[in-house]
Amino acid sequence: MPKLSPREAVRVYQVSRATLMKALQEGTVSAEKTDAGHWRIDGSELARVYQPRPTEEPVGRTDPEQ
Repeated sequence: MPKLSPREAVRVYQVSRATLMKALQEGTVSAEKTDAGHWRIDGSELARVYQPRPTEEPVGRTDPEQ
């Protein structure tokens, strides 16, 4: 699985950034830091701890003919 940034992980797994960062710091979710100090999280590691949530359907008209 590809490595995700915390921003991408928050979007896909719909967990708060604070919750994710706490899990990273406590070791609940394992990840690595780049040389620049940025977290990179393996998608399979996130799937182990969190369930991906489906995206919501857009609100409003979807058919321009209506």
